[in-house]
Order: sequence, then structure tokens, then C-alpha cells
Amino acid sequence: MNPSQTSEWFETLVAELDDRLRLKGYEKKRHQSLPQSTGAGNGYAVFENATGLVRFIWDERERAFILRVYRKRTFAMNTFLLALRGKHDPEKLAKEWKLTGEEAERSTIEEAVRQIAETVAES
Repeated sequence: MNPSQTSEWFETLVAELDDRLRLKGYEKKRHQSLPQSTGAGNGYAVFENATGLVRFIWDERERAFILRVYRKRTFAMNTFLLALRGKHDPEKLAKEWKLTGEEAERSTIEEAVRQIAETVAES
């Protein structure tokens, strides 16, 4: 996948996530696009609501799109885990979806959108 395709896919998938997650009460909190000139580097978008967090990343090192859906833990569970493990862990990974650049070359953007929609459907 060339850099301009990567940038185009990233922005298309972020827009799709924004539309779908907004209907579920999520708000986009942070967004860093890929550099327009090269499409290289890392990009991310973070969406959050009262019960969850969604992170979408283009990881240049792994050459992959990664979508992670987290559930926020309750205060009681955080306190318990802090006492048990000695560390604060406010989020639990609920789902992960990954699409490498090589897989994207053999796929279509529509297929990636469908997979993302399935991943966030229960978010």
C-alpha cells in the first residue's frame, strides 16, 4: 500500500468510525492525521463515551491499521485491581481488529469499512 493510499484509507476509516460511533454517544477526543505530503508516520483517532474508549491507529512500524475497543472499569473494580495488582488499570481491552498494509492491498476500502462496522457494532 503506497503512502497516498494509506492516508486516504486512514481518513476514510476515521470518518466512518466517527459517523458510526457518534450514534452510540461517542465523541472524538483526539485525532492526528497522517502527513499529507508523504502519508508516512503514525496517525490516530480516539473516541470516548461514558462506558468505553475506541482507538484507531495507523502504525507505520507495523504497517497496519489497528482498531481497539476498550470498556471502562468501574471505580470499585479499579480500586480492587489497584489493591490486587498494585497498578491502576481503568480500561479493559474488549475487541481488537487489525488490517496490515499487505492485507489492505488485497482488499477494498468497502470491506475494511464492513469489518470495522462489525467490530464496533456492540460498542
